[in-house]
Amino acid sequence: MGQAVSCTDLASPPWAGLPSYDRAKIKDLEDSLASLSTPADARAAGFLPALGEIPGMGQHYVSLKLSMNNDVDVDKPNNLLFANIEGEDQLVGAAYLFMDKVNTTKEIPFESELAAWHDHPQFAGPGQTLHMLHVWFIESSNGPFAGLNFWLPFKTAGMDVPNPCWMADEEVADKIRRVSVAFAQFTGAIRYLLSRESTTSSSKEGADFEYREGEIETVIDGTRQVGSALNDSEIERALMAGVRDAAATTLPLLEGLIFVSQLPEKPLTPEGEADSKRFLKFHEIAMQLNAAVRDDNKFAWSEAADRWIENSNEEEKESIRRTLNELTNNQMSSEERDAAGIEQPTNTGVN
Repeated sequence: MGQAVSCTDLASPPWAGLPSYDRAKIKDLEDSLASLSTPADARAAGFLPALGEIPGMGQHYVSLKLSMNNDVDVDKPNNLLFANIEGEDQLVGAAYLFMDKVNTTKEIPFESELAAWHDHPQFAGPGQTLHMLHVWFIESSNGPFAGLNFWLPFKTAGMDVPNPCWMADEEVADKIRRVSVAFAQFTGAIRYLLSRESTTSSSKEGADFEYREGEIETVIDGTRQVGSALNDSEIERALMAGVRDAAATTLPLLEGLIFVSQLPEKPLTPEGEADSKRFLKFHEIAMQLNAAVRDDNKFAWSEAADRWIENSNEEEKESIRRTLNELTNNQMSSEERDAAGIEQPTNTGVN
């Protein structure tokens, strides 16, 4: 589920617990990418959104050009990671990817033992896998090289991030992960509803992201060249998953829950389920979670997290469980999955 790290020197920049080389490289990397700090800047530089918003990772922007040589250059990551924080899509990290055999001999471009390749065989051809490494520029639940940063959904939701020291308590850490995924799913659903309700999204010039003519075909051709196992339609779906209505407002979770509770058709609820009261209950619990963080009260936060899960319906609970399981498995290496007796993924999934 992610290695617990020191909450005093490996939970946030400048990552004082890292070797000096790694600290300097991450700082240099962030500085060198300052000109690509917005999705528009990233697109202009040839980075395209793919796979959609993923809990704990945000949105991947991938450079086909930088990926074609299948090499690892610490100064030139071929992935940028964006997350919506305070209503703005912000550059929060970078990533390296390349195709190779499972037992790759490519060196990890950092010295810390925390930096390790994870891989995705479902995206590669026979005998190959897609290796990846994430690097975070903001505070991270499991350190600077974590595959999953569970603080991102809290930040996107406008919720207070728990004390990083709580991640050392596995019982509480498990609740943090589940609540994080729940927040990601709720904020995504609220964004969709806002987009649907928006009266400006269809008329606002330039609001919708569109690929330029021939751009998708170029990506498909390039992806074939690097040995991807995805077919044309799967590649196109992955690209289109990275597209969302730029005119839709992203509401903080507390405001979003009130918004949903007031919609007359009661979305996000199975037929016959209690209507607005459940979302108002979520709002109440979210306020309790924030209060517990501000009081640095782990016990109170844990109890509020229990109430959040209890207030979720069975479909939501299963979605959280399934998503968290898939995310975790995909952030392991093939060797780790084999050792744990986990079946290797064979089709497209989260990154």
